[in-house]
Amino acid sequence: MADPPVSVGDVFGWTRSVEPEEVGAFGMLVGDLAQHHQTQGNQPLVVHGLLLVGLVSQLAAQFHFIGHEFSATFHAPAFCGRELTARMVVAELRPVGALGWSSRLQCDVVGPGGQLLLTGSAVGVIPLNRPPSPDRLLGEET
Repeated sequence: MADPPVSVGDVFGWTRSVEPEEVGAFGMLVGDLAQHHQTQGNQPLVVHGLLLVGLVSQLAAQFHFIGHEFSATFHAPAFCGRELTARMVVAELRPVGALGWSSRLQCDVVGPGGQLLLTGSAVGVIPLNRPPSPDRLLGEET
């Protein structure tokens, strides 16, 4: 069996902000136009939780992770225009024959001042014989 494209302890990350246009487009796509996701005077615009999870998932896409279970806990809201930092760590990795490697990933997202916004974990498979993707992150790699 070939070596996996990642190792236990590998860390992937990005730092970026989410813009109001992204929240608007996501809201239209999924039909979540709740008041706190729409501009209202000087009130900060709240990023959809699932949009934030989707942005975190791009980290695992670099090594073609196929998830079958994801759990997230939201600790505080993320607001548009504020710097967010996401981190994903390969926590477990074991070969599963011709499929590749079963893996468990841990993630977190922090906001300004290191405020914890989201923690999560994912379980899935990293397929055999897939090279790592070129860097296609939306934010800067950390």
